[in-house]
Amino acid sequence: MSSGRFLDAQYEDNLGDVHPIKIQPETAALVIEGVTNTIPAIPAGGLVAPTVKVSGGKGQRGITARRIAVRFGIDPPAGYLAFATHYVVWLQGDTFPDPLPRPTGTYLGAPVTVVGSSGERRR
Repeated sequence: MSSGRFLDAQYEDNLGDVHPIKIQPETAALVIEGVTNTIPAIPAGGLVAPTVKVSGGKGQRGITARRIAVRFGIDPPAGYLAFATHYVVWLQGDTFPDPLPRPTGTYLGAPVTVVGSSGERRR
């Protein structure tokens, strides 16, 4: 479940290029082990095409963003289920959390545990 309209933002790929991406505003509020999922600045040369996709099949062309799977505990935010898993784009590669051991953080003001991750895909 997401709230609000989509936000035009930026995503830094694994090569350091910054691309346009559409995200939910709360994506940039995810904090893992004290590191906030910060939207990268637009570089002086501008954004690089193409727009990055938040999700997609392995056969889909383009760049699909790296994501983190976070799970709420017994006390999720209003409108969310206890122990539900949500996949959130991580916007900067150099701050992508190490999945071992299971890092913790906050999302939508509630505690979460990282239960998985998927790397950026290019095709």
